[in-house]
Amino acid sequence: MQSRPKKDGESGTEQKVCAKRIDVKRAVMVESRTLGAPMTFSLPTQNLSRTGLLLVGMDGYKVPYQVNTLLEMSIDTTGSFLDQPVPCLGKIVRIQEEKEKKAFFGVQIVHMEPKDQVLWDKAVANLEKDEGFRLLA
Repeated sequence: MQSRPKKDGESGTEQKVCAKRIDVKRAVMVESRTLGAPMTFSLPTQNLSRTGLLLVGMDGYKVPYQVNTLLEMSIDTTGSFLDQPVPCLGKIVRIQEEKEKKAFFGVQIVHMEPKDQVLWDKAVANLEKDEGFRLLA
């Protein structure tokens, strides 16, 4: 999520600007690990946007992420909608746990190489178009 700076004359707190989330029909697999750690977790997405992902922890499978954890990620390791996996860095911004069954990890993409950013933006734009969204116009 990005903050929009206040314009002259505006009062109050900064408003958050969120990219439209796209529910994925086929899970996009993301390999992730805590920055610098050896253990990798392969997690499916529930939804995604230009700026982030909602990862789903598997039943009975404890993922040791906490809010503000920095992650090394590789998005779409199975080729669901990208020609090749896209590497990036992410940050856990929220965690929602459901009665010891699943955990949902809201991840903000904080860095992506420019060439990978072009691929990612194009792929998300195609998903948005397929879903009837026109956010990148």
